[in-house]
Amino acid sequence: MKKTLLILLVILLLPVVVFGVINRNDDYSSEKALWKLNKEYHEVAKDPKAAPQASFDGLIAKYDKFVKKYNTSKIIPIARIYSGRVYAVSGDYKTARKVFEEVIGENPNNMIMISMAYKHIIQTFAAEEDFVNVVKTYEQIKNNYPLTELGIRAPLDIARLYAVRKEELRKIAAVKAALSYYNDLLKRDMHPLAKMMIMRFQSECYFALGMWKEGVDTLKDMLIGFPETEYLSVARARWIISTINAMSAGRLKNYDRPVEIYSEFIQKYPEHPYRQVFEQVIVKMKEAKAQNSAEAAQQK
Repeated sequence: MKKTLLILLVILLLPVVVFGVINRNDDYSSEKALWKLNKEYHEVAKDPKAAPQASFDGLIAKYDKFVKKYNTSKIIPIARIYSGRVYAVSGDYKTARKVFEEVIGENPNNMIMISMAYKHIIQTFAAEEDFVNVVKTYEQIKNNYPLTELGIRAPLDIARLYAVRKEELRKIAAVKAALSYYNDLLKRDMHPLAKMMIMRFQSECYFALGMWKEGVDTLKDMLIGFPETEYLSVARARWIISTINAMSAGRLKNYDRPVEIYSEFIQKYPEHPYRQVFEQVIVKMKEAKAQNSAEAAQQK
């Protein structure tokens, strides 16, 4: 009886095991095939002007064949992005954008694919020097995905675009618009990580406008408002501390402000795992203040 049950169990489980192996093999096979295609792409992309149109057409055909062959694979959206990239490199920006837009429509809940697609759409408009549509695309991103990293970054990315183009007046106007947008966005309910991201970009807007105190105060609110290590990671804490220190000492010429901020943090969260770090930074800031005062006295 036991032997019969064991045999029956093996028979029942066998399809699951087999299909599991098949799926893993299919994933490996598709990844390997896509890797080979990408090697071909990089060869063509080295000097796209020298490559004949037949090279691009042949590569696109191979990507299309790949999509049909591995139509159930999880990496199909990536292959579609890569296919659109071939059109872009060949100079067919309109068709490339059509592919990227299809990827966005086909993967409405996959922010990684959506981000990749929009990145390439913006690049195609930039390649055509169509900066009106670059800005329109950023605005579309902001409106459609307001509380994602992609959407939160969009207003400041517009300002950065104008900065790269050395359009100072438009850059300042875009920074002010981004700051106003972030101020309004913070009134909404959202995940703590989204709020922290908004506050970080908010501080960058203040710094871009020369509003050093407001920028430092925003980082202080971010630091003290989200002390949990799941939000205040080591990397985030390091960035906040270094920025507060640099802006306070370098721009505000105020070494006491960081000491006040970190002392308040320690007072509010005496058992915090970062307490020792803040205590060490306080000592360093006091030493820096003393050294700065001594150098200033020598120069008199």
